[in-house]
Amino acid sequence: MTDVRTPAPDPMTGAALRCTRERLGLTTRWLADHLDVNERSLHRWEAGVRRVPRGVCAEIERLQTCHDELVQRLDGALSAMSEPRLVTWRTDADVSSAGGPEAGYPASWHRAAVAQVLVHRPGTRVAYRDGEDGERSADGDGDGG
Repeated sequence: MTDVRTPAPDPMTGAALRCTRERLGLTTRWLADHLDVNERSLHRWEAGVRRVPRGVCAEIERLQTCHDELVQRLDGALSAMSEPRLVTWRTDADVSSAGGPEAGYPASWHRAAVAQVLVHRPGTRVAYRDGEDGERSADGDGDGG
């Protein structure tokens, strides 16, 4: 009897990698640095020229989980507010100088999370953390501003 096996599907296609990276607000440069790979390798994976390594897939899943947790924290902070407000980072330097749990991520990571919250919470006011409008707003880190 012939043993016919269907090969296991690739854990992540190049298209899925690119879509996920973009949803997370990450540039190819940031992600390549984070993964400690050449940016060209990342481009090849996203283009489907090379398979996405399993270790990279695992790290992308971890990043997705961290990002989803950030979205939940931001959304949860809005629940207690009569006038929902969020703050986000203007630049990567702002994130780095503030420290905290998001210091290792680019500002675009946080803005992407805010954008996901806005899909479900239209009308939420958003401002940059540097106080472009002089208001204090929820930022999901428990300090209220």
